[in-house]
Amino acid sequence: MAQYSKELKSMLFKTLSYVHCAEVKYNQGRRQIVLDGLDIGLLKLLETPRTVKNISEMTPYEHSYILKRVNKFTKDGLTHKELSAEDKRMGEYRLTTFGKQCCEDAIERINRPLDFAAAELTVKEEKAVLKYLSRLHQALRNLE
Repeated sequence: MAQYSKELKSMLFKTLSYVHCAEVKYNQGRRQIVLDGLDIGLLKLLETPRTVKNISEMTPYEHSYILKRVNKFTKDGLTHKELSAEDKRMGEYRLTTFGKQCCEDAIERINRPLDFAAAELTVKEEKAVLKYLSRLHQALRNLE
């Protein structure tokens, strides 16, 4: 595997950059909503009602950044805010029907190239890729 490590790193970097920058566009009235890879991940978290504090604890992003993104989602009609059942001083955000539809569509679009790439892998190759991605995920978590 070491003989391909330079090419593997290069291809993985390109792939991660593409996924991060991939945009999905939706029309909401006269406005166009653009979601990138981070937005889609945050929306996925909001399938369950969550506070901004809760989301920032689950991700490596600052509270202020999460608040900015979630406020944009609410403005775009993807989420709505309601008072927390546990603490009436805090607001919880959850996906609207439109937000859930956009999130599902975006995930489907992301899954298409993943399914294409994995379609011809053997079980042995799948195990090798999974092992590599697991180690990568572990290394990325250690950066936090």
